[in-house]
Amino acid sequence: MNRPVLITCSIAIVFAVVLLLTQNISVIDNNQIPLSKKTDSSVNHTESPMLSDVKKKAQAPKAPSQTQVSIDRIRAITEKTELQKHLVTENDQFNRYAKFNQRFEDAKQDPTLMRHAIDERVSFSEDKEYALTVWADKKFYLKDQAITVNAILQNQEEQIINTPLNASLMDDNQKVLHNFKLTPQENSAALQATLDPALLQNASTGIYKIVIEQKEYELQDSVSFILSEPNIELTGEFRDYINDSGDLIIEAQVETAQLSGQAQSFYIQASLYSSTQVAIGATQISQTLNTGKHWLALSFDGLMILDTQESGPFELKHVSLARVTMPMQRAPLLEPNYSTQAYAYDEFH
Repeated sequence: MNRPVLITCSIAIVFAVVLLLTQNISVIDNNQIPLSKKTDSSVNHTESPMLSDVKKKAQAPKAPSQTQVSIDRIRAITEKTELQKHLVTENDQFNRYAKFNQRFEDAKQDPTLMRHAIDERVSFSEDKEYALTVWADKKFYLKDQAITVNAILQNQEEQIINTPLNASLMDDNQKVLHNFKLTPQENSAALQATLDPALLQNASTGIYKIVIEQKEYELQDSVSFILSEPNIELTGEFRDYINDSGDLIIEAQVETAQLSGQAQSFYIQASLYSSTQVAIGATQISQTLNTGKHWLALSFDGLMILDTQESGPFELKHVSLARVTMPMQRAPLLEPNYSTQAYAYDEFH
């Protein structure tokens, strides 16, 4: 059958994954914009007012999390099991860097990229004779972007069936906005349809779905996406430096728009690579901004860079911008093509 999945995992890996998930990166509070692991006494750089304000804010000590208490208890055990050793090692590695940073070694694990990863769904007919695979080319669309949806229909021998499929575009209230068909494409195994942006030009932002069905084989599945109005974009202006704590700071200029007269909360995530495309890590920041242009500081833990032993220039490879609402109003994934100065890796700490 199409794409069988055999899932196997050991108890140790399950517990380790649970541990990591309980400490996964979360959106930073607006009053806790990341700067560095330590407080800077002075920086020989003209800093934005935002950075200066952050440095003045005292951070109250936080009580250890339940997960950390559990890890400390395991650490105190003299003769640990392999599982206990694994959990302690994984925890130490995860907490090695600033909480708003995440180290990854494989581009497939890039958290910025993964937020925009395409969701592919597979459904089977009741008799398991046929499989329908569906996906859209994006998870987030702006109102001026065309929406492309794809489907592959196969039998048990994995032979492609090129019969057109019926589809319906629906809003979050299950109201049908448009009926259409997915049809065969030249040099492609997928059936496909592209929706004109005009269909949703005057629609509200939010969650929409496309329902796809094959009545003869009693197959039906759907693709969901978010129609987004992020109100924030990169201007293309950047600057970078190493702060006194040994962290790499990349300041990105953004321009924001408003739907009302009030300030809005925005969330930015970015990933750093070496010039030879070695993955370094990701950072995140959230900030409440008024309409206009602003400099936002993206801080990459110096120890994270030192551990890779990769020298600059470094590439700001992926950037995700979003307006914080329900659901999150994300812009399309950006690749700003910005490279830093040629820093040596041992300048970081």
